[in-house]
Amino acid sequence: MWPLGDYELLWEGQGPQGRATLRTLKGPLQLRGQGSWTIGRPPAFAATADAPPEIRQQLAPLLRMIAVERGAGHFVLQLE
Repeated sequence: MWPLGDYELLWEGQGPQGRATLRTLKGPLQLRGQGSWTIGRPPAFAATADAPPEIRQQLAPLLRMIAVERGAGHFVLQLE
């Protein structure tokens, strides 16, 4: 296990379209997300990250660079 956890990114595609799902398998940093992509269009992806208090202080600066903090340790990333 990595220090922050084990994660899975699943990609399902058919023809010119695909869908991605992100989830935490185990670990303190909880990641969840879903997205889609169609050839010829920009990808769209939304994810959340929840950092518990014991790792929040170390991770918050990095998470703030790529996501918006919506509460104590709760970060939201939206790509469109």
